[in-house]
Amino acid sequence: MPENFGERNLQNLKELACLGALQLSGFNFAELVTAKINDWVSKDAMLELVPAGIYNGRKSIQEYVNFLYGPLFNIYDTLSHTQYYKVMSAESNQCVLFSTGINTATLNPETTKGGKAEVQVSARLHYDYTFAGSSASVSIKEAYIHYPEEYISWFFGDQLDTKQTRMFTCSVLEKYCPGVYKRNGFEGETGRDQCLETLRNLPLVEEFGNFRANSQSCRKYHSSFAAVNEDHCPHLSFYPLEDVNGQIKCQDISNTQRTYDDVFSKEIFKIIEAKAEDHFGEKVLFREIDSGSKSPELTGSPSVSPTVKKEIDELKNDECVDKPGEITLNTGSISSCQEIQFLEIKSEREMLCKATTIGLKLMTSRCPVACGRHACYSFVGSCKDTEKNKKFINLNSEKSCKTVNYLRTSEEGNKNAWYDRICSSYAQPIVNGKTTDISLGLELVQDRCPSACQNLKCTCGDNPISFVTDASYNSITGDRLEVMKERTCSSLYGIKEYLYRNVLCLLNVHAITPQFGQDSLKVFYLCPKACGFRKECFCRDSKKILPTPNYQTKTRNCKDASTYIPKHRNYWCDELKQPLFARSCPIQCGNSYCLEDAEDSKDTISLHGGLISTSCWLISKGDASFKDNACNAMEDDLQVRGHMLCPKACDGSII
Repeated sequence: MPENFGERNLQNLKELACLGALQLSGFNFAELVTAKINDWVSKDAMLELVPAGIYNGRKSIQEYVNFLYGPLFNIYDTLSHTQYYKVMSAESNQCVLFSTGINTATLNPETTKGGKAEVQVSARLHYDYTFAGSSASVSIKEAYIHYPEEYISWFFGDQLDTKQTRMFTCSVLEKYCPGVYKRNGFEGETGRDQCLETLRNLPLVEEFGNFRANSQSCRKYHSSFAAVNEDHCPHLSFYPLEDVNGQIKCQDISNTQRTYDDVFSKEIFKIIEAKAEDHFGEKVLFREIDSGSKSPELTGSPSVSPTVKKEIDELKNDECVDKPGEITLNTGSISSCQEIQFLEIKSEREMLCKATTIGLKLMTSRCPVACGRHACYSFVGSCKDTEKNKKFINLNSEKSCKTVNYLRTSEEGNKNAWYDRICSSYAQPIVNGKTTDISLGLELVQDRCPSACQNLKCTCGDNPISFVTDASYNSITGDRLEVMKERTCSSLYGIKEYLYRNVLCLLNVHAITPQFGQDSLKVFYLCPKACGFRKECFCRDSKKILPTPNYQTKTRNCKDASTYIPKHRNYWCDELKQPLFARSCPIQCGNSYCLEDAEDSKDTISLHGGLISTSCWLISKGDASFKDNACNAMEDDLQVRGHMLCPKACDGSII
């Protein structure tokens, strides 16, 4: 018996353990687009694709995987029978595994030429594993991916060299990155043409087969990411812009000479070539099956095709509307968004929402309301800070929305002492390196950075989605008071009995919302104005058009009440007679709850037809002349005098 027979057998057992653990863990590359990435990939994992660069952390890795199932592809699949595995290193609970096999890519003809190809794709995974009975778990620490240069050249240099691909990129830049779009000088009717021309003049692919420097390929690549994550918007810019991580991409050409030889050994390349030859019957790593169709360069002012716009909209999914119809899940079961919403047991809803459809679409995209997509339940609603890193001058120092957001929680989770003053004062633009002088028409920081400042127009707005609430029961008798029911915030305004409305506002909402952890989501969170639990939200007049369909005047505004005779004003401000109008217009109606111990409004105040934008804090710091003017002028949108909005700031200045 050979001397090292026992050692070799031990090593074989370790290699089998490596493969077995990966298999028992259920690891599936395609499912990395789902929450299962948390089960298989380490929080600080790293993935490298040499032509693209390095991706650090789960979020970045998931974005890379999502690219393969995004708007440039119709189908991306693996031919499982071609997969080959080799354990390169097997130590105690640690493995290095190499795999290679054929993948098929069918491209989207609406955003590319629509070709189809087979390609030998390889990977090296570094992971830890543990066994627990008949199951196992893995934690991937590093991953290195190899795509042949011939495929990259075909994909970026041929299939993406189309008008529709450039149109897709510029559409994303215009629609989802408006700040970056304007900073590149693209505005008005000619803006899209300028973007297309600028993009067309860049090289398709860089040297060494990379697509991470100043080229069309880099921007086309990142446009898929920017369509769902605005943090990638600076990467589409044609001049250098830092992203939220302080990095500049699609500009920097450093380290582009790193090659696959730095990552994979000669032995591995021999295996890749041999396995590819087994499939293709010749020494190639890639084969085009269908070249697709060339799209002619269109003339005139371009427009996005309805299909491309639909694809972008589905990716961004700002519409928080559940899709109708049955859904076949990748588990084989059939469900629907409505069925999920009406399931009483939270764990059952959560299980369905973590699944994906057969087409590997996330359920949070198909059922954003039922499955609690974060954007649909955000505390700041649809408000976003565009160009978070763009500098401006405020209170004599340079700031950005990112700075303001940091100050919101910088004092051990609480706001900095200067936070409210910063948000309530002016954001002076910096133009060509020079600061714009302060003028009364400048926008306030809270309007420049509505999310960072948690502007009341964002945090106090009723959520427009429909939602399902729990059944409610009498705590003493156990009798059911309310059945499980679909509701909207607007439906709460018609309730005249305030105790009943309060009961509804305290009900739980059915949604899997990660920002709430194990806590229940309450109706009053979605409907702060309708419920009125937060005084700063209830005691502000709505600027929206209010429906009054049963009257000759079919719609009204709060400011209309300023012209009513006392008898009519009292009627419309009576909550028992006109609950929608009265609760929407408490300041105009002089609601006693709002007048008692009234605080200064935190809203932006517009005076004299928009010539003056100010805040109660700025009024309080103004001289006597400015105070007298602002406190006694009519607010443009609400038609109430300034002192009604700023009782403390205007104390002693009422004429």
